[in-house]
Amino acid sequence: MELIYARDLLKGYKLKDGDSVLIDTDSFSIVKYFHELKKINLIPDDNYIFDTLEIAGFLREQQMIVSVNGFPPSYEPGLIRHDPLKLPIKKANTKGLTWKTAGVEFYSDEFVLGKDFPITDERTGILGYLTNRKSAVIFNKLNGDYIEGYVVGKLKGDEEYLARPNKWLTDLLVFKANIEKGKAIAEKKFLFCRPLGAVFLPLNRKDIYTILLKLKIRSSGYPAECYDY
Repeated sequence: MELIYARDLLKGYKLKDGDSVLIDTDSFSIVKYFHELKKINLIPDDNYIFDTLEIAGFLREQQMIVSVNGFPPSYEPGLIRHDPLKLPIKKANTKGLTWKTAGVEFYSDEFVLGKDFPITDERTGILGYLTNRKSAVIFNKLNGDYIEGYVVGKLKGDEEYLARPNKWLTDLLVFKANIEKGKAIAEKKFLFCRPLGAVFLPLNRKDIYTILLKLKIRSSGYPAECYDY
């Protein structure tokens, strides 16, 4: 299939199933050109890792089959939470495609996203509230076989994992990373094989179990094809 530059979509190029799109723009408006597709391949420009992960995560959660940078294609099953979670958290205006949640009721301002938690991402903010964590990692740079991110907020020093839930808060993506000196480094396969977005919460092992129990959530890992890649 043909390789299309994302900027060309803004000029009216019509995508077909299985096309490959080079993400070379920070405009999230291009996602409207992916509607009604069943499968797409995304190729990240080194300068647009954040945008690629956000677009890939958004499309996967629309049950579109997405491959990133040649890794096995997959989609995020729509495991809907039928009984909404009720949390004493005040929302703020979100900035990413995958920052919002579904099936959650925010009922007060006891914990304010963007104030008590350093960014406005609902997903990591909820995890931060449950674990008393006040930092996040935003991935934005490709470096060979690794992706680098920067830390927002203050670390406690015992973090060795990064976690991000799907938008329904029914499944949790967890992987190990090197987190120190305001930076996080992780193997790119961990982010490209099951992208849920570009923002993660730094945690220790105990925090992960706390989240799994309090949210009655699972951590199913990666599609089988990814383990053999």
